Amino acid sequence: MGRQGVKKAERAGCRTDALGDEAFFRLATLKSEALGAPPPEPKLIGQLRAVFGDAFGTTGIFLDAQAVAAVSWVVVEGYALLIDGVSDRRFWSCNPNNLAVWRSIEAVAARGAELIDYGFSPVGSGDGRFKDHMGGRAVPLYQVLT
Repeated sequence: MGRQGVKKAERAGCRTDALGDEAFFRLATLKSEALGAPPPEPKLIGQLRAVFGDAFGTTGIFLDAQAVAAVSWVVVEGYALLIDGVSDRRFWSCNPNNLAVWRSIEAVAARGAELIDYGFSPVGSGDGRFKDHMGGRAVPLYQVLT
């Protein structure tokens, strides 16, 4: 799996810590801007927390005092979904995304997850390759015929 990326992030000084909703929103906004997508809904993280309670969480990765990456997740009856990964692209060379995914896997496993869904990624995409590198396995959900 992607342990070498996790180790690189740790050597670069990345660390896991509690992440406030505002920090997650800032990182999600940076992701949206980079992808040319609309900005995220500012209330989304709070709404997920209100619906799922302690079954919902975020894993924050910091470099010095700055939040540089995060993953949001939920665990329900042994099934975990890594909802969204967000990061500041300026820090990608430190591999904070690898550490965020790894620590999220540890967090959901500690909450009883037996199946971890890394979420949707287009076939052949960078996200798909990253998830494969982190131990994911592609599962076809549907096929669009044209």
